[in-house]
Amino acid sequence: MISRFFSLVFFSVFYLIQMDAQPWAEVSSTVTPNFYRMKTSGDAVLNAVKSQKGKGFKAFKRWEKYWDQRVFSDGTFPPANLVQKNWELYQFEKSLSALIPGS
Repeated sequence: MISRFFSLVFFSVFYLIQMDAQPWAEVSSTVTPNFYRMKTSGDAVLNAVKSQKGKGFKAFKRWEKYWDQRVFSDGTFPPANLVQKNWELYQFEKSLSALIPGS
């Protein structure tokens, strides 16, 4: 009885792991996110509800203002580890300048 219960639990968990919880994520992951496309589509949807409370207009505008200053000129988002890479490059250049006399 107990072995049946555990096997049932095991197979149900295994089956749930194999299921796709978010089928839209697969489609959107193939397209590179672009700030300007997202802004245009967001403006089109939210302009109709900007006077209604709780529809996400303010949150979208905050998101837009935050990313407007941080995206590249073509609208692509910077990689998540950009600051880390720049810090490592700075540390590497700093260590090289310490090794070279007269710099």
